[in-house]
Amino acid sequence: MFASRVSIPFVLLASLVACTSPPAPARLTLHKDACQEPGFTPLVPTDEFLPTPIPVLAGGTVVSGDFVISLWLYCDPSLSSDDPDLPGFSEVRYLGFRSEWQYLGRPIDHMSRTVITVNGEQVSSSGSGPGVASREINVHMGETRFPGLADALHASRPVEFLVTISAPDPLAAAALLATLETTPGGLMLATAKVEARTPYLW
Repeated sequence: MFASRVSIPFVLLASLVACTSPPAPARLTLHKDACQEPGFTPLVPTDEFLPTPIPVLAGGTVVSGDFVISLWLYCDPSLSSDDPDLPGFSEVRYLGFRSEWQYLGRPIDHMSRTVITVNGEQVSSSGSGPGVASREINVHMGETRFPGLADALHASRPVEFLVTISAPDPLAAAALLATLETTPGGLMLATAKVEARTPYLW
């Protein structure tokens, strides 16, 4: 009898804690009017990664060292899944990210490394080689499966997408800084800029 009297309030307390835990944040999505029609805005370049034109939400191109670097946030209706295990899932529904660079200097003997960070957290690292040829192109593109992105946007904090290129020393870097504001219909772009950065080694 004593054991049952002790267990009853414990069960009630556990149920109370479960009932008072905060609700999960609402699913982030771009507003239906966040992206213009393809005929009225720049388009993400088409290539083997992207066979059809997709409108740019924000981004641009800068020169850093001997590299021309482009960073884009783009609108993609196929990124609509609510299942994180499916390829069509993005932390922000309909939002994609693309970075690309072209090297215009003399050939480099060392393999290149491209690191992408979002708000200081590394989310991607890729290499190509054995060297870097003049006019070589590198592209990273896909859904925004970035840790911390949803938290930053829920808190209305700016988001920094930073790309750094090394071969093997840091050679070039660029950042896309964007602020999205919450509206009743979803996220709308508030501010965005792309700028060259001083590269540093990861």
